[in-house]
Amino acid sequence: MDARANSSFIIITKDRPEDIVECIKSILGQTILPRELIVVDASKTKKIRSVIRDLLNGQDINFAYIYSEPGTSYQRNLGIREAKGDMVFFFDDDVILDEDYHQEVLNVYRSDRNKNIGGVAGMIKNPYRFGITAIAFRKLFFLPTTEGNDEMYPSGLPNFTTKAKNIKEVKVFVGCNMSYRKGVLKDFKFDESLHGYALGEDADLSYRISHRYKLIATPFAKLEHKVSGVSRITNAELEERYIVNSHYLFKKNIPQTNKNRIYFLWSRIGLIMHSIVQAIRYDDFGWIMGMLKGFWKTIKAKKT
Repeated sequence: MDARANSSFIIITKDRPEDIVECIKSILGQTILPRELIVVDASKTKKIRSVIRDLLNGQDINFAYIYSEPGTSYQRNLGIREAKGDMVFFFDDDVILDEDYHQEVLNVYRSDRNKNIGGVAGMIKNPYRFGITAIAFRKLFFLPTTEGNDEMYPSGLPNFTTKAKNIKEVKVFVGCNMSYRKGVLKDFKFDESLHGYALGEDADLSYRISHRYKLIATPFAKLEHKVSGVSRITNAELEERYIVNSHYLFKKNIPQTNKNRIYFLWSRIGLIMHSIVQAIRYDDFGWIMGMLKGFWKTIKAKKT
């Protein structure tokens, strides 16, 4: 087995020096190393660049550092433009890869004689688990869960799973770990209309690609997603962005039939109820304020 593969690993980061160091250490522990590591950094300073260089000292890995404005889609697209590998991997800065993660993903690509597979993703081994009531509520209103089948609901929202036991074809990827053939990314990019912490850019890109190429999820490539508490937006900002972005992506990706519009409106009712429950549960009125701001923005957008 080769010690290295012609893969590019892209990590976007913002003010999480401890998290990204742990992530890169797990990359250096891979049974097959990538040929290239690209870090797109939107932190307040460039201090992490020298830390990463020290970590990579003596390693046969090309390192590219890009200092940029913040924005999930924007930063990932910068990484794509720099990438030279045949396969391009995207990781959040707060993930820790099992040592055979890269090898297991490569096994899927290498089994694809006809090159019909456009992308491969691994599995999060410590996903957030919803309770039975929450799962039932989310499925009723066509909202995302981690108990789905990696398809896209007609509401325009992804339906992820973290329980697959076998390699399977899917329609959407979770953004903290996914990969694509470099040739695929010549025609597809992350949507930069989704500003800042984009929220939904992963499902959007993968869903669009799935219409032309096979996307495969393998449960044998595992990682831990720590979900860092550092450098995160508030609940109010999160809810506002979720409302706005999900409306935009429904219009963009889902056929605008009357039936699908009913699914979409039904999911809005679910989101309203969810915001109210979260506000009460966590004693944080920001959930409701963010929801109201999100709906107001979508209404204003329709008028322009």
